[in-house]
Amino acid sequence: MDLFVFVPVGFFFIGLLIIFTVKQRMGLSWKAMSAEGSEAESPERTRKIIAFIAATTVWGVISIFLVVWFFNRFGA
Repeated sequence: MDLFVFVPVGFFFIGLLIIFTVKQRMGLSWKAMSAEGSEAESPERTRKIIAFIAATTVWGVISIFLVVWFFNRFGA
């Protein structure tokens, strides 16, 4: 079996694990920010949330590309 089979699968599952881990931390940060009120909305926290959304989007696009590539290369 070709080594390239594990590249898209590994990328997908490792990325999914990282996203779930970071999402949990973001959820805790969001709860703290909501509990503290509007004064706690710092630009740094906002940038982190936007960066998380952007990184998740990039990961999703790359995962879709790798799945399509995988089925074109190894499909029937």
